[in-house]
Amino acid sequence: MSQPGEAEVKDAATKALDREAAKEAKRLAKEAKFAKKSAAAGAAAAAGAAAGGAGADGGGGGGASISSGSSKKGEKGANASVNATASQTVKGGHAAAAAAAAAAAAAAAAAPGGSSSGRSKTTSSAPVSHPDARLFSNVVDRHPRSHDAFFASKIGSTHAQLHPSIIRLSFLISTFNLMGASARTIGVLGAFKDVVRDYRTPKGAVLSRDLIGKLAPQINALVHARPLGQGVAHAIRYLKYEVSLLDPSLAQEQAKEHIISRIDHFIRDRIILASTVIQNVIFQKLRAAGEVVLTYGRSSVVEASLISASSRGKSFRVIVVDSGPLYEGRRTLARLLEAGIECEYALLNSLPGVIGDASLAILGTASLLADGSLYARAGTASVALIARAKGVPSIVACETFKFSERVQLDALVGNEAGDPLNLLSFDSAAANPQLRPTDLQAPNLGVKSLLYDLTPARYITAVASEVGLNGPESVGVILRDYKSTPWN
Repeated sequence: MSQPGEAEVKDAATKALDREAAKEAKRLAKEAKFAKKSAAAGAAAAAGAAAGGAGADGGGGGGASISSGSSKKGEKGANASVNATASQTVKGGHAAAAAAAAAAAAAAAAAPGGSSSGRSKTTSSAPVSHPDARLFSNVVDRHPRSHDAFFASKIGSTHAQLHPSIIRLSFLISTFNLMGASARTIGVLGAFKDVVRDYRTPKGAVLSRDLIGKLAPQINALVHARPLGQGVAHAIRYLKYEVSLLDPSLAQEQAKEHIISRIDHFIRDRIILASTVIQNVIFQKLRAAGEVVLTYGRSSVVEASLISASSRGKSFRVIVVDSGPLYEGRRTLARLLEAGIECEYALLNSLPGVIGDASLAILGTASLLADGSLYARAGTASVALIARAKGVPSIVACETFKFSERVQLDALVGNEAGDPLNLLSFDSAAANPQLRPTDLQAPNLGVKSLLYDLTPARYITAVASEVGLNGPESVGVILRDYKSTPWN
C-alpha cells in the first residue's frame, strides 16, 4: 500500500478541518435551538404556575390584575436569565444540561414576580440531567473530526516539532490503514529510526537527555492518533531505556547508530524471531491430517503460523470467523486462499452453527494480561466461550512483548472506541450518500463501537509464545523470569 506524502497529508488535513468546521457550526446551531425551545417551555411553565398561585391568593379582579402584571415582569426576567444560562451552557456542548439549567433559572426568576402580593410563594423544580451518566462514559469518543483537526493543528502550528515520518505514521494508524499490534509496533520503531537519523544534538546539550525530550511530542502525536497498546508502549519503553544508557563520551553519529541497531535488535528478536518460534509451536500441535482450525478476525502471527504449517506439509481446513464493522477476517481469508489452504468463512452470529466442525481454535490477541486474560478484538470472548462449551481447545498465539503486568476486571474498565460512521454505514453508502449518517451529534443518539473485549483465562487452553506452550496462569511467572532489562 502506497503511503501518502507529507504534502498530501497537509492538504487532506486542511480540507478535513474546513469540512469539520462547517459541521461543528451546524451542530452548535442545532443544540442552541434545542436549548432555546426547552428554556422557553420551562419559563412558560414556571411563569404560568406563579401567575396561577398569585391569582388565587388575590381573591379579586384587582388582585388578579396586579399578580398578572407581576407575572409578566417575572416572565421577562426569567426569559433573560434563561437565555443567558442556556447560552453559557450550550458553549460547553451539553444541550441537555442547558435545558435543565434554563428551566431551573426560569423557576427561580418567575417565583418572586408571582408572589408580589407577599402572601404566597410558588416553587417549581425541573429534573436535572446528567450528560456524563451514560454507558461507556470512560471511553473517549473517536470521531474523524478530532483526528482531522489534530493533524491540521499540528501541521500548521507545531509542525517543526513533528518528524514527517511520525505525521505519516499517525495518519495511517488513525485511519486504520495500519492495523495489528505487531505491524503497528514495527511501524512505530521504523518511524523512530528516521527520527534518530535526522536528530542533531544542540550545542551544549547531552544527547541522551535531549533526545528523550525530542521524542515526547512524537509520542504524543501517536497517542492522539490511537491509543498505543501494550506492544507499542513496550517498544517505546525499550527505546527510552536504550537512549538513557548511552555513554556521554560517544560521538553523535556513533550514538545514533547504536540506538538504531538496538531498535533493529528489538524488531528481530522480540517480533520476527518470536513469530518464527510460535509458528513451530503451532505446527507441532496440528495433527498430521484432518485438523479443522477455527480462527477469528486477523492476527499476523496466527496467519503466518497457518501458512507456514501448510507449506511444511500439514493438511487442514480453516474456518475464518469474522464480524463488523472492521471485517478484518477478510484479509486473513484472502491470504490463506492465496496459500492454497481450504477455507470456510462465517460471521460471528453463525459461530454456533460452524463450531461443531472445528477441532482446534487458534486466536490472536492485542495483549495478554497478568492474570491470563486476553485483551483482544471484540468478539474474541464469544468465540472462546463457545469453543469451551463445545469442548474445542483454544490456543492463543502471542509474543511476550505483548504481555502486560496490568489486570482488568472487565472490558469496560479500559477500551478503545472505533469510528461510529463505520458502525452505522451501509454497504451501498458509496453509491447513495443519503444512506450514510451525517449528524452523529443528535441529543437523542448515542453511538459506541468498542474495539476490544476481555476473555477470561478460564476459556483459554494454552498460550503459544517464544517461551513455548504454557497455560494462561503462567503469564505472571513468564513476566517475572523473562525480564532481562528494567524497561520490561
